[in-house]
Amino acid sequence: MIKQDWLMKQIKALIDAIAIIIFRKAAITYEIQDEANHTVTDTFYLRINELLDNGNINEAEDLLYETIVPNDMNHLLLAVDFYQRLNEISDDELERCGFSRDEINDGLAEVMKIFGIGYLS
Repeated sequence: MIKQDWLMKQIKALIDAIAIIIFRKAAITYEIQDEANHTVTDTFYLRINELLDNGNINEAEDLLYETIVPNDMNHLLLAVDFYQRLNEISDDELERCGFSRDEINDGLAEVMKIFGIGYLS
């Protein structure tokens, strides 16, 4: 339990650093700018969140990796928002969904690698 708490805090610290350094924001939040005219990224965001809301974390992560576009900062924002949302889920709920805090850390590290951002996991 202590390791999971420590890892949760490390993931949060990394996400906070990404928000400040890369996006020059206090927090990471993917937002749909125009509800009437969704972008392709907005559509992926909505689908990923639908999967998350239904407890299909692995399927949501698979969709994220199938649709991610390296060098598109909206996709980086979407990906980091995704892992931030996962990090806020309890360990028990993650386990029920067949996912772990280590997988959140590993997934975030993979996203950073895809975008060419140095990361030590």
